[in-house]
Amino acid sequence: MVLTSVSSGGSLDGGVIQFGNSGIPISQYAVGLKEAEDVKGTTVTDSNGNITVNPDQQGDFTKLASVLSGVNGAAMGGRNGGLDRAG
Repeated sequence: MVLTSVSSGGSLDGGVIQFGNSGIPISQYAVGLKEAEDVKGTTVTDSNGNITVNPDQQGDFTKLASVLSGVNGAAMGGRNGGLDRAG
């Protein structure tokens, strides 16, 4: 298979390998990313002037790790020179 590089006008050798069951549901991936985000803390002052500080919370990576464990191989691989050169 020959992949064409549009920016340099050249070509390079490469290949694509399709592994069975390598896809993950995008909705589960999105939920995992959202749950992994840090949550900014807040400061609340009630009507009596009492101040409650809720600290920042680190995101939970459990869901994201679980979803990504379903990816069982590289989907693409291989290139042969040319792309790292300036010019």
